[in-house]
Amino acid sequence: MLQSTSSKWTVNLLVPLAIYLFGPSLGLDHKMVLFLTITVWGVLGWVLESLPDNLIAILLPAFYVAFHLGTGKQILAPWTSSLPWVLLGGMMMGMIMMQTGLAKRIALISIRLSGFSFTKAMIGLVLAGFIIGPFVPSVIGKGTILAVICLGICDALQLKKGSREGATVLLVGFIAVACSKLAYLTGGGDVIMAASIAGQSMAVPITWSNYFLHNFPLAVLYAAISLITILLVMRPKLSTDLKDYINQEYQALGKTKPDEYKSLAIMVIMLILMATTKYHGLNSGLVLIFMGSTCFLPGMNLLNTEKLAKMNFGVIFFVLGCLCIGAGAKAAGLSSGIQELIIPHLTGGQTSTLTAIFSVGVFANYVLTPLAAVATLTGPMVDICTNFGLSPATAAYSLLYGLDQYIFPYEFAVLLYFFSFGYIKVKHVIMVFAIRTVLAFIFFILAAVPYWNLIGA
Repeated sequence: MLQSTSSKWTVNLLVPLAIYLFGPSLGLDHKMVLFLTITVWGVLGWVLESLPDNLIAILLPAFYVAFHLGTGKQILAPWTSSLPWVLLGGMMMGMIMMQTGLAKRIALISIRLSGFSFTKAMIGLVLAGFIIGPFVPSVIGKGTILAVICLGICDALQLKKGSREGATVLLVGFIAVACSKLAYLTGGGDVIMAASIAGQSMAVPITWSNYFLHNFPLAVLYAAISLITILLVMRPKLSTDLKDYINQEYQALGKTKPDEYKSLAIMVIMLILMATTKYHGLNSGLVLIFMGSTCFLPGMNLLNTEKLAKMNFGVIFFVLGCLCIGAGAKAAGLSSGIQELIIPHLTGGQTSTLTAIFSVGVFANYVLTPLAAVATLTGPMVDICTNFGLSPATAAYSLLYGLDQYIFPYEFAVLLYFFSFGYIKVKHVIMVFAIRTVLAFIFFILAAVPYWNLIGA
């Protein structure tokens, strides 16, 4: 263990040190060198697990300020946005959905509505992802809910680990999380972060309803393409239906409990409020925190002090720490540096520019976590679109779709989570998602860009 820890720290320190020593010879100014040194240290720390993720996220902005890359007001600006409230309120919503059993009930009802054949059950899994999606901002939270259902299906059908059929179930469970995440502003931390950065460059911030209009129809089509790709590539051979298993699991939940009705009422009111922001002026963060707080009221009793103490508040520090990377990059001049590299290769046309941003997201996924990529790249991509007179919002959306392309399991924590159960082989991931990446390019050019242009996103 000591040797492993020593090796990790050796790499974690030597690589940033090399950047600090040789960066100036590559033409980088002092601020840029410092930013890259600190940021590479942090990203390597996350990859190598040299220190706890949350601690690194706290230290990064502290180092940026300590080494005068920017003022505290500049670097810590994300903390004054609505993002902390979105994350905290979303965590409350996710907790009550899971603890009351409402999330599992919704997932099982979705499959029952779709049908009990294998293919129809897979459609039901995707439908469940879209229904649960807006209420649980944590992709890991959504993944946990759907993974339980997926593993139950594999067990009920006696599917072997590594089989095409078992892999199909887990892969569909994953895309139910990944595709539905892109449909809602509250779909995931990276979505919230990208929209927040883009909103800062616009006269009017991106509201929940704006984002829904801009992306929900596309996300549904994207999910359909992803599902069809999995089924055609994997070619599962199953004639057995899931009626007995699904009905058994649903009956085990018992009658709908009062707490589930309360949770459902809160969710419906929350969605209505988020969809009508322009009328009452409350942003999504405030709506989420206010609705989450109602769970503590007498007569509701869905949350209490004990349950609140069990919430992982470290997630807030992690996400905002990642977002501070973007603030540090802007203060250090990295945004303008990235623009200087990319802009000469662009024509300024909407399709070519957004496709280039999509491509940046695809390649960034190989070396950065989604949150780190969003934090570092959204600002420069937004600035590029602004320079060409294009919508900053579409820059953020393009990057998000690019970052949703994977070839290897390590590229996304949720994909790695589904992979860890042993049903999916690496070759399954490569076969399915290599083809999906090609189809995603076509989808992006022929559907996404024209749609955003049509609605004036």
